[in-house]
Amino acid sequence: GDYFSNSSIAHERLVRHSEGYTGDQLVLDDVYWGLWGSLEQALLEGTSPLENPLFYADPRNTERLITALHRDALAIAPRVVQLTPLDNPKSLLDLGGGAGTYAMAFCDRYPELKATIFDLPTTTKVTRRIVRTTGAAGRITVVDGNFLTDALVGEYDAVVMSNVLHGQQEKQNIDLFRKVIDATAPGGTLVIRDVLMNETLVAPAWGAVFAVNMLLHTGIGRCYSVQEVSTWLAGAGFTGIREVQRNELLIARKPEP
Repeated sequence: GDYFSNSSIAHERLVRHSEGYTGDQLVLDDVYWGLWGSLEQALLEGTSPLENPLFYADPRNTERLITALHRDALAIAPRVVQLTPLDNPKSLLDLGGGAGTYAMAFCDRYPELKATIFDLPTTTKVTRRIVRTTGAAGRITVVDGNFLTDALVGEYDAVVMSNVLHGQQEKQNIDLFRKVIDATAPGGTLVIRDVLMNETLVAPAWGAVFAVNMLLHTGIGRCYSVQEVSTWLAGAGFTGIREVQRNELLIARKPEP
């Protein structure tokens, strides 16, 4: 007749307050489209076509990115918590934590845990809003900072780094792990979730494509192999390095004195 209405899938995926909303990711995909048009230039020159970071120069894109990653992580974080059991932790640092989805998931699992989310000020504006919606808000602190240049204050029973490594160069990650071990309590656990490659750096295929994506976005980032990351961890002083989930999840420990 004279009326238009959403189909069931449009209602589920495109209405912002629906449980399955993916509209933010679709908008980001539209932004990606133009960037991938510069693929030839990026591959020939080995540099990003961007002068400024795509997502942090525009607050609207920052919010879309953090919100989209949060929705994805809501399904992933509980599994990560299950695969990385901690020994009665009291403090946790979610480093480069974005929306803080992993901090929230660990707080749900460990009622005595207090968590700190550390990320850039452009991100934490969104983080604070999301944290206020969780039942663990009273146990979560959000701290503004740049982990590449700022000190990590405090000592934590556990540190979580999700999707952090692929945004930096090798030396930056090596230096970051040296900071992280100083911020980890003796006997504490480091949990790393990332797109981790096989030694050839061409498998898994998804990771190889994502590495090209990081070239387009950053000009410096890429996906690193399990072997590379394990070497950096050992060099920083971590032990018990173990791949818990293939090409995705590593844990390591800081030795007791």
